[in-house]
Amino acid sequence: MRLLKLQYNYTLTKKVRLISAVLIALTWIVLILQSGLLENGSNLAYNREQLINSFLYDGFNIIKIVGVLYSMLLSIYVFYLNKYDVFIIPRKSRIKTILSKIAIVLFLEGLFILYLFLFYAIIWGVLDYTVTIDEVLKYLSYLTVLNIYYALFSILLIVLFTSIFSVVIPFIGYLISNLSMDYGISISELDTSSMFLNLFFPDLLIFNKEIYYIYGIVIVLDISMIILVLIIIKYKVEDIIT
Repeated sequence: MRLLKLQYNYTLTKKVRLISAVLIALTWIVLILQSGLLENGSNLAYNREQLINSFLYDGFNIIKIVGVLYSMLLSIYVFYLNKYDVFIIPRKSRIKTILSKIAIVLFLEGLFILYLFLFYAIIWGVLDYTVTIDEVLKYLSYLTVLNIYYALFSILLIVLFTSIFSVVIPFIGYLISNLSMDYGISISELDTSSMFLNLFFPDLLIFNKEIYYIYGIVIVLDISMIILVLIIIKYKVEDIIT
C-alpha cells in the first residue's frame, strides 16, 4: 500500500493534474456543443431522436479518442520521462515496482475516463429519457477495457524500445482503426481491412444503441493480460533504468 501511495505521489504532479484538467474541460465543452442542448428548444423537440443518435455515436467517439490520447501521454510521462524507479528498486523488488507503476497508470486512466463519461452520461440522460443504468454501465465497462488495452500497449512499446516515438504507434493505429468503421453499421458489414486492424487496434462499434467489440470483450481482455505479462518479463530481465 505504501508503494502504491509513493507511486501515486510521484505520478500525480502539478503538470499531470494541469494536463488532465485541460483535457477534461476541453472534452466537456466539445460534448456540450455536440449534444445540441444549446440550440433552440423547437429544434431539440422535433429532432430529438436524431440528436440522440448523433450524440450517442459522436460524443462517445470523442471520449474514446481523448482517452487513448491520455493513455499515451500518461505512459510517456510515467515510463519514459519520470524514471524514478532507480530510487525504489533498491528497497522493493522489480515486480512490485512495475506492478505498482502499472496500477497507478490504470487507476489514473480510469479516473480520467470516469470524469469524461459521467458528463457524457448526464447529457445522454437529458436527451434520452429511456436510457437505463444497465446501458450506461455497459458503455462505461467497455470503454474502460478499451483504455486499459491501449495503456498497456503503450507501456509495452516504451519498455521494449525505450523510445518516446514508439508510443505513437498505438494512438495512430487506433485512429486508423476508428476511421475504418463507418457510423451505423453492424459487424457483418465491416470490410476485411477493418476486421484485420481490429485484431491489433480494437475499437468499439455502436449499432442500434448496442455496443460491441468486433472479436468480443473477452479477446481484448485476454490480449491485455498477455501484454501485461510481456511488460513484467521485459522489466524483470533487462535493465531499463538508463
